[in-house]
Amino acid sequence: MSVKYVLVSDEEYGEAVELPLEDNGTLLLSTLTAQFPGASGLKFRTENNVVRGVRLADGRFHVPDNEWGKTPYYCVFPKVENKRKIDDSVENPTAKTKRLETKLKCSDLVVLNIPYTYDEQKLKEYFGQFGELLMLQVIIKYSKKCMYVSLSVSGII
Repeated sequence: MSVKYVLVSDEEYGEAVELPLEDNGTLLLSTLTAQFPGASGLKFRTENNVVRGVRLADGRFHVPDNEWGKTPYYCVFPKVENKRKIDDSVENPTAKTKRLETKLKCSDLVVLNIPYTYDEQKLKEYFGQFGELLMLQVIIKYSKKCMYVSLSVSGII
């Protein structure tokens, strides 16, 4: 019997990975967490654009609607504060020291009303102290009454 796969991504528009299904058509939670550490569930978007969760029982995700199909599935991760509460309640001496590492992601930052005397180099130096900058863009808009300076910073890692 040939191995069947399901497309899974860590976020809705992220790069998908094919994960192997078991002979009975289920996906093991251990298979999911091996590729996406910290994942605790799966969800997908239906034809009606509704997000639906996949049933997890006994460490196995069960096939929704009797077929995995070519639908991409997305990981569900616990919120950090909820994970911390769960870890603290477990009778495990290392629970407090063993926390989920938060995955670093690039983000956009827009800063408004920057003094017009600031140049791009000065802004790079300032924001560079917080991490690597992938892109910095200064946008200047003039109106009849005043000048607006805004900054778009992408990818502080």
